Amino acid sequence: MAGYYSFEAIVFLTVLCYSAASEPDIETQCSKFKYDKQMLETMVRMEAKMNQWDKEKENFEENMLSIMEHRKVEMKREFVKQNEQIGQMLDDYEKIREELNYITAQFEKVAGNFTKTPKIAFNAYIRSGRNYDNGQTIVFPDVLLNEGGGYDKITGMFTAPVTGLYYFSVHICHEAAKYVVVAIVHGHTKVAVTSEYENIKGSCSSVMAPVKMSVGERVYVKCTHPSVLRADSQYRWPSFTGVLLNMYVCRHSSLFIIHWYLLSKRRMACYNSVRAFLFLTLVCYSTASEPDIEPECSKLEYDKKMLETMVRMEAKMNQWDKEKENFEENMLSIMEHRKEEMKREFLNQKQQIGQMIDDYKKIREELKAAQREKLAGNFTKIPKIAFNARTKYSRTIYVVAQTIVFPEVLLNEGGGYDKITGIFTAPLAGLYHFSVHICHATAKFMVVAIVHMDTDVAMTTGYDNDYSSCSSAIALVKMEIGDRVYVKVAYPSTMYADNYRWPSFSGVLLNI
Repeated sequence: MAGYYSFEAIVFLTVLCYSAASEPDIETQCSKFKYDKQMLETMVRMEAKMNQWDKEKENFEENMLSIMEHRKVEMKREFVKQNEQIGQMLDDYEKIREELNYITAQFEKVAGNFTKTPKIAFNAYIRSGRNYDNGQTIVFPDVLLNEGGGYDKITGMFTAPVTGLYYFSVHICHEAAKYVVVAIVHGHTKVAVTSEYENIKGSCSSVMAPVKMSVGERVYVKCTHPSVLRADSQYRWPSFTGVLLNMYVCRHSSLFIIHWYLLSKRRMACYNSVRAFLFLTLVCYSTASEPDIEPECSKLEYDKKMLETMVRMEAKMNQWDKEKENFEENMLSIMEHRKEEMKREFLNQKQQIGQMIDDYKKIREELKAAQREKLAGNFTKIPKIAFNARTKYSRTIYVVAQTIVFPEVLLNEGGGYDKITGIFTAPLAGLYHFSVHICHATAKFMVVAIVHMDTDVAMTTGYDNDYSSCSSAIALVKMEIGDRVYVKVAYPSTMYADNYRWPSFSGVLLNI
Protein backbone atom coordinates (compact mmCIF):
# COMPACT_ATOMS: atom_id res chain seq x y z
CA MET A 1 0.00 0.00 0.00
CA ALA A 2 1.33 3.39 -0.90
CA GLY A 3 2.34 5.60 1.96
CA TYR A 4 -0.52 7.45 3.49
CA TYR A 5 1.21 10.75 3.79
CA SER A 6 4.06 12.18 1.82
CA PHE A 7 5.66 14.89 3.80
CA GLU A 8 8.10 17.40 2.45
CA ALA A 9 10.62 18.93 4.76
CA ILE A 10 9.81 22.43 5.68
CA VAL A 11 12.83 24.49 4.92
CA PHE A 12 13.06 27.67 6.67
CA LEU A 13 15.92 29.75 5.41
CA THR A 14 16.22 33.04 7.08
CA VAL A 15 18.73 35.34 5.65
CA LEU A 16 19.04 38.29 7.84
CA CYS A 17 20.90 41.22 6.55
CA TYR A 18 21.32 43.80 9.17
CA SER A 19 22.73 47.21 8.65
CA ALA A 20 25.61 47.94 11.08
CA ALA A 21 25.26 51.65 10.60
CA SER A 22 22.21 52.05 12.89
CA GLU A 23 22.33 53.93 16.16
CA PRO A 24 22.44 51.97 19.57
CA ASP A 25 19.36 53.61 20.88
CA ILE A 26 17.37 52.60 17.79
CA GLU A 27 18.45 48.85 18.07
CA THR A 28 17.37 48.77 21.70
CA GLN A 29 14.08 50.31 20.90
CA CYS A 30 13.29 48.11 17.87
CA SER A 31 14.73 44.75 19.02
CA LYS A 32 13.57 41.65 17.04
CA PHE A 33 14.62 39.01 19.59
CA LYS A 34 11.10 38.73 20.97
CA TYR A 35 9.72 37.72 17.59
CA ASP A 36 12.69 35.43 16.88
CA LYS A 37 12.11 33.61 20.14
CA GLN A 38 8.42 33.08 19.37
CA MET A 39 9.29 31.94 15.85
CA LEU A 40 11.87 29.50 17.20
CA GLU A 41 9.37 28.02 19.63
CA THR A 42 6.83 27.65 16.84
CA MET A 43 9.41 25.96 14.59
CA VAL A 44 10.37 23.55 17.38
CA ARG A 45 6.72 22.61 17.89
CA MET A 46 6.29 22.12 14.14
CA GLU A 47 9.41 19.97 13.91
CA ALA A 48 8.21 17.86 16.84
CA LYS A 49 4.82 17.51 15.14
CA MET A 50 6.48 16.42 11.90
CA ASN A 51 8.59 13.82 13.74
CA GLN A 52 5.42 12.58 15.41
CA TRP A 53 3.74 12.37 11.99
CA ASP A 54 6.66 10.38 10.63
CA LYS A 55 6.25 7.81 13.39
CA GLU A 56 2.46 7.73 13.02
CA LYS A 57 2.83 7.34 9.26
CA GLU A 58 5.13 4.34 9.73
CA ASN A 59 2.80 2.83 12.35
CA PHE A 60 -0.22 3.46 10.14
CA GLU A 61 1.45 1.80 7.15
CA GLU A 62 2.49 -1.18 9.28
CA ASN A 63 -1.03 -1.48 10.75
CA MET A 64 -2.66 -1.19 7.36
CA LEU A 65 -0.32 -3.80 5.86
CA SER A 66 -0.96 -6.07 8.83
CA ILE A 67 -4.73 -5.62 8.50
CA MET A 68 -4.62 -6.18 4.76
CA GLU A 69 -2.45 -9.31 5.16
CA HIS A 70 -4.77 -10.64 7.84
CA ARG A 71 -7.77 -9.89 5.64
CA LYS A 72 -6.05 -11.54 2.69
CA VAL A 73 -5.46 -14.74 4.70
CA GLU A 74 -9.01 -14.62 6.04
CA MET A 75 -10.49 -14.16 2.55
CA LYS A 76 -8.29 -16.95 1.21
CA ARG A 77 -9.68 -19.29 3.87
CA GLU A 78 -13.21 -18.18 3.02
CA PHE A 79 -12.56 -18.72 -0.71
CA VAL A 80 -11.15 -22.20 -0.06
CA LYS A 81 -14.14 -23.05 2.09
CA GLN A 82 -16.57 -21.67 -0.48
CA ASN A 83 -14.81 -23.55 -3.29
CA GLU A 84 -15.04 -26.77 -1.30
CA GLN A 85 -18.74 -26.24 -0.70
CA ILE A 86 -19.40 -25.33 -4.34
CA GLY A 87 -17.29 -28.30 -5.48
CA GLN A 88 -19.39 -30.59 -3.31
CA MET A 89 -22.55 -29.04 -4.73
CA LEU A 90 -21.23 -29.55 -8.27
CA ASP A 91 -20.47 -33.19 -7.48
CA ASP A 92 -24.01 -33.58 -6.13
CA TYR A 93 -25.35 -31.91 -9.26
CA GLU A 94 -23.35 -34.29 -11.52
CA LYS A 95 -24.66 -37.29 -9.60
CA ILE A 96 -28.22 -35.97 -9.88
CA ARG A 97 -27.80 -35.30 -13.61
CA GLU A 98 -26.44 -38.81 -14.21
CA GLU A 99 -29.31 -40.25 -12.23
CA LEU A 100 -31.81 -38.15 -14.19
CA ASN A 101 -30.28 -39.31 -17.48
CA TYR A 102 -30.47 -42.93 -16.30
CA ILE A 103 -34.09 -42.51 -15.18
CA THR A 104 -35.00 -40.85 -18.49
CA ALA A 105 -33.30 -43.62 -20.48
CA GLN A 106 -35.11 -46.29 -18.47
CA PHE A 107 -38.32 -44.29 -18.80
CA GLU A 108 -38.17 -44.35 -22.59
CA LYS A 109 -36.68 -47.85 -22.80
CA VAL A 110 -39.42 -49.53 -20.78
CA ALA A 111 -42.53 -47.71 -21.93
CA GLY A 112 -41.65 -45.58 -24.95
CA ASN A 113 -43.11 -42.23 -25.79
CA PHE A 114 -46.21 -43.26 -27.70
CA THR A 115 -48.32 -40.20 -27.07
CA LYS A 116 -45.75 -37.85 -28.61
CA THR A 117 -45.10 -39.88 -31.78
CA PRO A 118 -46.77 -38.16 -34.73
CA LYS A 119 -48.91 -40.12 -37.17
CA ILE A 120 -46.68 -40.70 -40.19
CA ALA A 121 -47.57 -43.57 -42.57
CA PHE A 122 -48.05 -44.19 -46.27
CA ASN A 123 -49.42 -46.97 -48.50
CA ALA A 124 -48.95 -46.78 -52.29
CA TYR A 125 -49.23 -49.33 -55.11
CA ILE A 126 -49.00 -49.83 -58.90
CA ARG A 127 -51.92 -50.74 -61.16
CA SER A 128 -49.93 -51.48 -64.33
CA GLY A 129 -46.68 -53.39 -64.88
CA ARG A 130 -43.61 -52.42 -66.90
CA ASN A 131 -39.95 -53.17 -67.51
CA TYR A 132 -37.24 -51.65 -65.30
CA ASP A 133 -33.51 -51.25 -65.84
CA ASN A 134 -30.84 -51.98 -63.26
CA GLY A 135 -30.68 -49.11 -60.73
CA GLN A 136 -34.01 -47.58 -61.76
CA THR A 137 -36.32 -46.28 -59.02
CA ILE A 138 -39.77 -47.89 -58.92
CA VAL A 139 -42.55 -45.32 -58.55
CA PHE A 140 -45.83 -46.35 -56.86
CA PRO A 141 -48.22 -43.64 -58.09
CA ASP A 142 -51.53 -44.80 -56.60
CA VAL A 143 -51.64 -43.55 -53.01
CA LEU A 144 -54.13 -45.08 -50.57
CA LEU A 145 -52.69 -43.44 -47.44
CA ASN A 146 -50.14 -40.64 -46.87
CA GLU A 147 -50.35 -39.45 -43.24
CA GLY A 148 -47.72 -36.74 -42.68
CA GLY A 149 -47.19 -36.17 -46.43
CA GLY A 150 -43.77 -37.86 -46.51
CA TYR A 151 -44.33 -39.92 -49.67
CA ASP A 152 -43.98 -38.34 -53.12
CA LYS A 153 -45.99 -40.20 -55.77
CA ILE A 154 -44.05 -38.44 -58.56
CA THR A 155 -40.56 -39.58 -57.52
CA GLY A 156 -41.57 -42.66 -55.53
CA MET A 157 -39.44 -41.49 -52.59
CA PHE A 158 -40.35 -41.16 -48.92
CA THR A 159 -38.68 -38.24 -47.09
CA ALA A 160 -38.64 -38.44 -43.28
CA PRO A 161 -40.55 -35.48 -41.71
CA VAL A 162 -39.11 -36.29 -38.24
CA THR A 163 -36.23 -38.27 -36.80
CA GLY A 164 -37.26 -41.73 -35.67
CA LEU A 165 -37.52 -45.47 -36.27
CA TYR A 166 -39.50 -46.37 -39.38
CA TYR A 167 -40.78 -49.69 -40.74
CA PHE A 168 -40.93 -50.23 -44.52
CA SER A 169 -42.23 -53.07 -46.72
CA VAL A 170 -42.35 -53.66 -50.47
CA HIS A 171 -44.55 -56.20 -52.27
CA ILE A 172 -43.59 -57.24 -55.83
CA CYS A 173 -45.06 -59.50 -58.54
CA HIS A 174 -43.43 -60.82 -61.74
CA GLU A 175 -44.33 -62.06 -65.20
CA ALA A 176 -43.99 -65.77 -65.95
CA ALA A 177 -40.36 -66.73 -66.57
CA LYS A 178 -39.26 -63.13 -65.86
CA TYR A 179 -37.14 -62.02 -62.94
CA VAL A 180 -38.03 -59.18 -60.62
CA VAL A 181 -35.25 -58.14 -58.22
CA VAL A 182 -35.67 -55.08 -55.98
CA ALA A 183 -34.12 -53.46 -52.91
CA ILE A 184 -35.32 -51.04 -50.25
CA VAL A 185 -32.73 -48.23 -50.25
CA HIS A 186 -32.00 -45.76 -47.45
CA GLY A 187 -30.04 -42.86 -48.92
CA HIS A 188 -27.52 -44.84 -50.98
CA THR A 189 -27.50 -47.94 -48.76
CA LYS A 190 -29.52 -51.08 -49.41
CA VAL A 191 -31.35 -52.21 -46.29
CA ALA A 192 -33.38 -55.12 -47.77
CA VAL A 193 -33.26 -57.09 -51.04
CA THR A 194 -35.63 -59.68 -52.50
CA SER A 195 -36.28 -61.46 -55.81
CA GLU A 196 -39.11 -63.47 -57.33
CA TYR A 197 -39.16 -65.90 -60.25
CA GLU A 198 -41.45 -68.67 -61.47
CA ASN A 199 -41.18 -70.38 -64.86
CA ILE A 200 -44.85 -70.99 -65.70
CA LYS A 201 -47.04 -68.42 -63.91
CA GLY A 202 -46.53 -65.06 -62.25
CA SER A 203 -46.33 -64.84 -58.44
CA CYS A 204 -45.51 -62.31 -55.71
CA SER A 205 -43.07 -61.77 -52.82
CA SER A 206 -42.53 -59.29 -49.99
CA VAL A 207 -39.63 -57.94 -47.96
CA MET A 208 -39.60 -55.69 -44.88
CA ALA A 209 -36.99 -53.56 -43.11
CA PRO A 210 -36.87 -51.23 -40.07
CA VAL A 211 -34.81 -48.06 -40.71
CA LYS A 212 -33.52 -45.39 -38.33
CA MET A 213 -33.89 -42.06 -40.16
CA SER A 214 -33.05 -38.42 -39.55
CA VAL A 215 -35.13 -35.49 -40.78
CA GLY A 216 -34.80 -35.12 -44.56
CA GLU A 217 -33.38 -38.58 -45.28
CA ARG A 218 -35.01 -40.63 -48.03
CA VAL A 219 -36.11 -44.24 -48.56
CA TYR A 220 -37.21 -45.68 -51.90
CA VAL A 221 -37.41 -48.93 -53.93
CA LYS A 222 -35.08 -49.58 -56.85
CA CYS A 223 -34.33 -52.47 -59.21
CA THR A 224 -30.99 -54.19 -58.68
CA HIS A 225 -31.31 -56.34 -61.82
CA PRO A 226 -33.18 -55.84 -65.11
CA SER A 227 -36.73 -56.74 -64.12
CA VAL A 228 -40.29 -57.08 -65.38
CA LEU A 229 -42.82 -55.96 -62.75
CA ARG A 230 -46.32 -57.35 -63.20
CA ALA A 231 -49.41 -55.58 -61.90
CA ASP A 232 -53.14 -55.67 -62.53
CA SER A 233 -56.20 -54.40 -60.76
CA GLN A 234 -57.58 -57.83 -59.89
CA TYR A 235 -54.84 -60.20 -58.72
CA ARG A 236 -51.49 -58.47 -58.24
CA TRP A 237 -50.81 -55.17 -56.47
CA PRO A 238 -47.14 -54.34 -56.15
CA SER A 239 -47.01 -51.94 -53.21
CA PHE A 240 -44.69 -49.87 -51.04
CA THR A 241 -45.59 -49.00 -47.41
CA GLY A 242 -43.95 -47.32 -44.45
CA VAL A 243 -44.83 -46.20 -40.94
CA LEU A 244 -43.14 -44.29 -38.11
CA LEU A 245 -42.87 -46.61 -35.10
CA ASN A 246 -41.46 -44.09 -32.63
CA MET A 247 -39.68 -40.76 -32.65
CA TYR A 248 -36.29 -39.97 -31.19
CA VAL A 249 -36.26 -36.87 -28.98
CA CYS A 250 -33.01 -34.92 -29.25
CA ARG A 251 -31.53 -33.71 -26.00
CA HIS A 252 -28.81 -31.25 -25.35
CA SER A 253 -25.98 -33.07 -23.58
CA SER A 254 -26.74 -30.60 -21.27
CA LEU A 255 -30.24 -31.56 -19.87
CA PHE A 256 -29.37 -28.93 -17.11
CA ILE A 257 -26.83 -25.95 -17.35
CA ILE A 258 -25.62 -23.85 -14.33
CA HIS A 259 -23.53 -20.64 -14.49
CA TRP A 260 -21.55 -20.09 -11.28
CA TYR A 261 -20.75 -16.52 -10.29
CA LEU A 262 -18.26 -16.75 -7.44
CA LEU A 263 -16.45 -13.43 -7.06
CA SER A 264 -16.00 -10.12 -8.81
CA LYS A 265 -12.44 -9.01 -8.55
CA ARG A 266 -12.46 -5.45 -7.51
CA ARG A 267 -9.54 -3.24 -6.89
CA MET A 268 -9.72 -1.16 -3.82
CA ALA A 269 -9.17 2.49 -4.62
CA CYS A 270 -6.07 3.66 -2.88
CA TYR A 271 -6.03 7.28 -1.98
CA ASN A 272 -2.72 8.85 -1.24
CA SER A 273 -3.41 12.02 0.58
CA VAL A 274 -0.18 13.92 0.31
CA ARG A 275 0.25 16.92 2.52
CA ALA A 276 3.20 18.76 1.15
CA PHE A 277 4.42 21.49 3.33
CA LEU A 278 6.76 23.74 1.51
CA PHE A 279 7.62 26.87 3.35
CA LEU A 280 10.56 28.64 1.84
CA THR A 281 11.24 31.94 3.45
CA LEU A 282 13.92 33.88 1.81
CA VAL A 283 14.33 37.25 3.32
CA CYS A 284 16.73 39.45 1.57
CA TYR A 285 17.25 42.81 3.06
CA SER A 286 19.25 45.32 1.30
CA THR A 287 21.57 47.21 3.71
CA ALA A 288 23.28 49.34 1.13
CA SER A 289 20.77 52.15 1.45
CA GLU A 290 21.62 55.18 3.46
CA PRO A 291 20.30 55.54 7.08
CA ASP A 292 18.23 58.54 6.35
CA ILE A 293 16.35 56.72 3.51
CA GLU A 294 15.62 53.25 5.24
CA PRO A 295 12.72 53.36 7.75
CA GLU A 296 13.57 52.74 11.33
CA CYS A 297 11.98 49.39 12.34
CA SER A 298 11.48 47.81 8.79
CA LYS A 299 12.97 44.36 9.79
CA LEU A 300 10.62 44.14 12.76
CA GLU A 301 7.62 44.47 10.43
CA TYR A 302 8.82 41.54 8.32
CA ASP A 303 9.36 39.34 11.39
CA LYS A 304 5.87 40.10 12.62
CA LYS A 305 4.37 39.01 9.33
CA MET A 306 6.51 35.87 9.34
CA LEU A 307 5.33 34.92 12.83
CA GLU A 308 1.70 35.35 11.81
CA THR A 309 2.30 33.06 8.82
CA MET A 310 3.89 30.38 11.05
CA VAL A 311 0.93 30.50 13.41
CA ARG A 312 -1.46 29.94 10.52
CA MET A 313 0.69 27.03 9.27
CA GLU A 314 0.63 25.42 12.72
CA ALA A 315 -3.18 25.73 12.82
CA LYS A 316 -3.38 24.09 9.37
CA MET A 317 -1.18 21.22 10.52
CA ASN A 318 -3.43 20.64 13.54
CA GLN A 319 -6.40 20.56 11.19
CA TRP A 320 -4.60 17.99 9.01
CA ASP A 321 -4.00 15.90 12.11
CA LYS A 322 -7.72 15.63 12.68
CA GLU A 323 -8.34 14.87 9.02
CA LYS A 324 -5.77 12.04 9.18
CA GLU A 325 -7.59 10.47 12.12
CA ASN A 326 -10.89 10.77 10.30
CA PHE A 327 -9.37 9.18 7.21
CA GLU A 328 -8.07 6.21 9.20
CA GLU A 329 -11.48 5.70 10.78
CA ASN A 330 -13.19 5.93 7.38
CA MET A 331 -10.79 3.40 5.82
CA LEU A 332 -11.39 0.90 8.63
CA SER A 333 -15.13 1.48 8.36
CA ILE A 334 -15.04 0.91 4.58
CA MET A 335 -13.05 -2.31 4.98
CA GLU A 336 -15.44 -3.61 7.63
CA HIS A 337 -18.42 -2.70 5.45
CA ARG A 338 -16.85 -4.51 2.48
CA LYS A 339 -16.24 -7.54 4.66
CA GLU A 340 -19.90 -7.68 5.70
CA GLU A 341 -20.99 -7.11 2.09
CA MET A 342 -18.88 -10.05 0.86
CA LYS A 343 -20.29 -12.25 3.62
CA ARG A 344 -23.80 -11.38 2.46
CA GLU A 345 -22.84 -12.15 -1.16
CA PHE A 346 -21.41 -15.55 -0.16
CA LEU A 347 -24.50 -16.32 1.90
CA ASN A 348 -26.78 -15.34 -1.00
CA GLN A 349 -24.82 -17.55 -3.41
CA LYS A 350 -25.00 -20.47 -1.02
CA GLN A 351 -28.74 -20.03 -0.69
CA GLN A 352 -29.19 -19.87 -4.49
CA ILE A 353 -27.08 -22.99 -5.07
CA GLY A 354 -28.89 -24.76 -2.27
CA GLN A 355 -32.22 -23.86 -3.90
CA MET A 356 -30.95 -25.25 -7.22
CA ILE A 357 -29.97 -28.53 -5.56
CA ASP A 358 -33.41 -28.73 -3.92
CA ASP A 359 -35.08 -28.11 -7.29
CA TYR A 360 -33.05 -30.85 -8.94
CA LYS A 361 -33.92 -33.24 -6.14
CA LYS A 362 -37.60 -32.46 -6.67
CA ILE A 363 -37.24 -33.08 -10.40
CA ARG A 364 -35.50 -36.37 -9.67
CA GLU A 365 -38.29 -37.47 -7.36
CA GLU A 366 -40.92 -36.40 -9.89
CA LEU A 367 -39.22 -38.41 -12.64
CA LYS A 368 -38.96 -41.41 -10.37
CA ALA A 369 -42.65 -41.14 -9.61
CA ALA A 370 -43.40 -40.72 -13.31
CA GLN A 371 -41.32 -43.78 -14.10
CA ARG A 372 -43.22 -45.84 -11.58
CA GLU A 373 -46.51 -44.68 -13.09
CA LYS A 374 -45.21 -45.38 -16.57
CA LEU A 375 -44.12 -48.86 -15.59
CA ALA A 376 -47.56 -49.42 -14.09
CA GLY A 377 -49.12 -48.58 -17.44
CA ASN A 378 -50.71 -45.27 -16.46
CA PHE A 379 -48.95 -43.35 -19.24
CA THR A 380 -49.40 -45.84 -22.07
CA LYS A 381 -52.51 -44.28 -23.54
CA ILE A 382 -52.50 -46.58 -26.58
CA PRO A 383 -54.87 -49.50 -25.82
CA LYS A 384 -53.61 -52.99 -26.55
CA ILE A 385 -55.47 -53.96 -29.72
CA ALA A 386 -53.92 -56.75 -31.80
CA PHE A 387 -54.88 -60.11 -33.27
CA ASN A 388 -53.17 -63.06 -34.97
CA ALA A 389 -55.21 -65.88 -36.52
CA ARG A 390 -54.38 -68.78 -38.85
CA THR A 391 -55.98 -71.71 -40.62
CA LYS A 392 -54.87 -75.34 -40.64
CA TYR A 393 -57.12 -76.34 -43.54
CA SER A 394 -55.60 -76.96 -46.96
CA ARG A 395 -56.86 -77.74 -50.46
CA THR A 396 -60.01 -75.74 -49.84
CA ILE A 397 -61.50 -74.21 -52.96
CA TYR A 398 -62.45 -70.54 -52.66
CA VAL A 399 -64.59 -68.64 -55.12
CA VAL A 400 -64.20 -65.00 -56.16
CA ALA A 401 -65.14 -62.46 -53.45
CA GLN A 402 -65.37 -65.16 -50.76
CA THR A 403 -64.12 -64.10 -47.34
CA ILE A 404 -61.33 -66.27 -45.96
CA VAL A 405 -61.87 -67.25 -42.35
CA PHE A 406 -58.86 -67.93 -40.14
CA PRO A 407 -60.52 -69.85 -37.29
CA GLU A 408 -57.53 -70.62 -35.05
CA VAL A 409 -56.96 -67.52 -32.96
CA LEU A 410 -53.50 -67.16 -31.39
CA LEU A 411 -54.00 -63.60 -30.13
CA ASN A 412 -57.02 -61.31 -29.88
CA GLU A 413 -56.23 -58.34 -27.60
CA GLY A 414 -59.21 -55.99 -27.56
CA GLY A 415 -61.57 -58.62 -29.02
CA GLY A 416 -61.81 -56.99 -32.47
CA TYR A 417 -61.37 -60.16 -34.54
CA ASP A 418 -64.30 -62.53 -35.10
CA LYS A 419 -63.13 -66.10 -35.80
CA ILE A 420 -66.59 -67.05 -37.10
CA THR A 421 -66.78 -64.43 -39.85
CA GLY A 422 -63.04 -63.77 -40.29
CA ILE A 423 -63.71 -60.02 -39.99
CA PHE A 424 -61.85 -57.52 -37.77
CA THR A 425 -63.97 -54.62 -36.44
CA ALA A 426 -62.12 -51.57 -35.10
CA PRO A 427 -62.88 -50.92 -31.39
CA LEU A 428 -61.13 -47.50 -31.65
CA ALA A 429 -60.29 -45.03 -34.38
CA GLY A 430 -56.62 -45.02 -35.33
CA LEU A 431 -53.88 -46.23 -37.65
CA TYR A 432 -53.75 -50.04 -38.02
CA HIS A 433 -51.22 -52.39 -39.61
CA PHE A 434 -52.54 -55.55 -41.31
CA SER A 435 -50.77 -58.46 -43.00
CA VAL A 436 -51.96 -61.62 -44.72
CA HIS A 437 -49.82 -64.64 -45.48
CA ILE A 438 -51.18 -67.21 -47.97
CA CYS A 439 -49.84 -70.51 -49.31
CA HIS A 440 -50.90 -72.40 -52.42
CA ALA A 441 -50.77 -75.95 -53.71
CA THR A 442 -48.45 -77.01 -56.53
CA ALA A 443 -49.52 -75.47 -59.85
CA LYS A 444 -52.50 -73.83 -58.16
CA PHE A 445 -53.20 -70.12 -57.89
CA MET A 446 -53.84 -68.32 -54.64
CA VAL A 447 -54.98 -64.71 -55.15
CA VAL A 448 -56.24 -62.65 -52.18
CA ALA A 449 -56.84 -59.03 -51.21
CA ILE A 450 -57.00 -57.15 -47.89
CA VAL A 451 -60.30 -55.25 -47.90
CA HIS A 452 -61.26 -52.18 -45.86
CA MET A 453 -64.98 -51.44 -45.96
CA ASP A 454 -65.39 -53.03 -49.45
CA THR A 455 -62.25 -51.25 -50.77
CA ASP A 456 -59.18 -53.28 -51.69
CA VAL A 457 -56.09 -51.89 -49.92
CA ALA A 458 -53.55 -54.66 -50.72
CA MET A 459 -53.40 -57.68 -53.04
CA THR A 460 -51.02 -60.58 -53.66
CA THR A 461 -50.75 -63.71 -55.82
CA GLY A 462 -48.98 -66.99 -55.10
CA TYR A 463 -48.14 -69.59 -57.74
CA ASP A 464 -45.44 -72.16 -58.41
CA ASN A 465 -45.61 -74.87 -61.04
CA ASP A 466 -43.29 -77.29 -59.24
CA TYR A 467 -43.75 -76.67 -55.51
CA SER A 468 -46.15 -75.34 -52.90
CA SER A 469 -45.03 -71.87 -51.77
CA CYS A 470 -46.30 -68.80 -49.94
CA SER A 471 -46.77 -65.06 -50.42
CA SER A 472 -47.65 -62.08 -48.23
CA ALA A 473 -49.34 -58.70 -48.46
CA ILE A 474 -49.24 -55.78 -46.04
CA ALA A 475 -51.48 -52.72 -45.65
CA LEU A 476 -51.63 -49.63 -43.42
CA VAL A 477 -55.22 -48.57 -42.86
CA LYS A 478 -56.70 -45.53 -41.13
CA MET A 479 -59.92 -46.73 -39.47
CA GLU A 480 -62.85 -45.25 -37.60
CA ILE A 481 -64.77 -47.02 -34.83
CA GLY A 482 -66.81 -49.84 -36.38
CA ASP A 483 -64.84 -50.02 -39.65
CA ARG A 484 -64.14 -53.56 -40.86
CA VAL A 485 -61.13 -55.22 -42.46
CA TYR A 486 -61.02 -58.77 -43.84
CA VAL A 487 -59.32 -60.96 -46.47
CA LYS A 488 -61.19 -61.96 -49.63
CA VAL A 489 -60.42 -64.15 -52.64
CA ALA A 490 -59.85 -62.22 -55.89
CA TYR A 491 -59.52 -65.25 -58.18
CA PRO A 492 -60.64 -68.92 -57.83
CA SER A 493 -57.98 -70.21 -55.44
CA THR A 494 -56.81 -73.21 -53.48
CA MET A 495 -55.36 -72.70 -49.98
CA TYR A 496 -52.62 -75.03 -48.80
CA ALA A 497 -51.51 -75.52 -45.17
CA ASP A 498 -49.26 -77.98 -43.31
CA ASN A 499 -46.61 -77.94 -40.58
CA TYR A 500 -44.32 -75.84 -42.80
CA ARG A 501 -46.90 -73.43 -44.19
CA TRP A 502 -49.20 -71.39 -41.95
CA PRO A 503 -51.70 -69.17 -43.81
CA SER A 504 -52.47 -66.31 -41.39
CA PHE A 505 -54.14 -62.93 -40.93
CA SER A 506 -52.88 -60.41 -38.35
CA GLY A 507 -53.36 -56.80 -37.34
CA VAL A 508 -52.26 -54.29 -34.71
CA LEU A 509 -53.23 -50.75 -33.63
CA LEU A 510 -50.20 -48.46 -34.12
CA ASN A 511 -51.58 -45.20 -32.72
CA ILE A 512 -54.84 -43.39 -32.11
